[in-house]
This record gives sequence, C-alpha cells and structure tokens, in this order.
Amino acid sequence: MKNIFIKGLIGIIFSIGLLSIAASAKTKNSLTIESLTVPNDAQIYAENIASEMVSNVSLNPSFYGVDAADFSEWMLGNPYTIFSADNNIVNNNDVYYFPILDGDEIKVILSVYKVNGEWSATISKDNSDELNELAQLNDNNVYMLYTSEGKLYAENKNHKKIIEEVKIEIANKNSTSDIEEFINKSHQ
Repeated sequence: MKNIFIKGLIGIIFSIGLLSIAASAKTKNSLTIESLTVPNDAQIYAENIASEMVSNVSLNPSFYGVDAADFSEWMLGNPYTIFSADNNIVNNNDVYYFPILDGDEIKVILSVYKVNGEWSATISKDNSDELNELAQLNDNNVYMLYTSEGKLYAENKNHKKIIEEVKIEIANKNSTSDIEEFINKSHQ
C-alpha cells in the first residue's frame, strides 16, 4: 500500500511538473533534482555564508571527508529540497540544500534552514558521493529526492535508489533514567 502511494506520488509530481511551486536544481554535472522553489532570503543567505563555510572546510578537509584541493575553485550550485512522504502526507522539511561544486563534482553540501526565525547553515559531505554517482548514470532524467520510513530515496521514471538509510536508536529505560538524572543534577 505504501509503495503504491509513493509511486502515485512520484507520478503525480512528474506529470504536473510542479509548475507553480517548483524549480529544477541542475548541478553542473547534469544531475537535475525536482525541487520546491527556494525562498529568495534562503538563497541570499547561502550566497553570503558559502565562502565562510568553505573556508572552514579548507582548514580541516579530513574532518569533512574531502581531499585537500584548491578551494578557491569551489562554487555554490543550484539548491534543491528533499520531500517527506511519511504518513501519506507530502511536505518539505524547510531545509534547502546547496551543493558546493568543484568543476562538475559535488564536494560538500551546504544545508540552510531556520532556527528561531533566523537562517542558519551547516556544511558536510552528506550525500555528495551518492549524488555524484547518480550524475554519472548519464540518464538525463529528473530525479526527486524524498524520505520515507527512515530512508532517503532518489527516484525518476526509470529507477529508484536508496541513498541513505537512517538508523534511529530508541533509548532504553536505563539511558532515559540517566538522561533524567543528568537533567535533575544540572538544575540543582
């Protein structure tokens, strides 16, 4: 049932093309991701913060999982969004992802989101390797990225690929007690 819903969702989104609410984020390596339109203020924030964030990566590339490079050549790519398709509801998680490119390769991803009404950002290797693999397929198809049941999928009309499986660990009673004890002690 869930699979039928997801396939229907993908079909509807691709058939209407998300005309009024979407844009396609195309990276220089010919990977196109169907996306909601990114707010102008998020775009401006990303443009303003990108060089500072890349500078942080250049100071410790191994921490970020990238090879030392000429970071001055890195540039901000077109943003994309990831949809959530859980509980038969489709929505965007209000995080805007900006690939940082070195030529035609996605090196890291700048994630822009609001915290207490103010824009904030993180930068990480995230799923850049997986997105580069999709770009290498040369199928020239538009992909949609979405999460469902703890997995991140990339899907187009030809195939579906799991990009990431998020493992959620449920705290057991002892660790919950430890957390409560820590909170109580910190307030004494």
